[in-house]
Amino acid sequence: MKELEDLIATNHADSRLIGKIEAETHHLRTAMLRFTTLRNACTPFLRMPLEIIASIVELLVSTWEPSDLPLGELGWITLTHICHHLRTVILGRQELWARSVCVLYNSRR
Repeated sequence: MKELEDLIATNHADSRLIGKIEAETHHLRTAMLRFTTLRNACTPFLRMPLEIIASIVELLVSTWEPSDLPLGELGWITLTHICHHLRTVILGRQELWARSVCVLYNSRR
């Protein structure tokens, strides 16, 4: 890092340096995503069986509907923004989406 900073400070930066920085940034982002996935896998909630997580989501769906909230809020759909694993579980529950499509459509009218 210090070497890169020194090159930039002395105006010796060129397209190769930019490419090197971009490659390093890509590797760091990839590592960060892997660490985030590993961290999430350590949380007790996300280690529960998919059926239990789906049941909990079902309860939240019945009490946290998008139509019950001010315009622009997503209600239970916000759960899909927590992490990739939870998003995958929720997206896989087609019956949730089948029920909510009509609710979301009607609440926007």
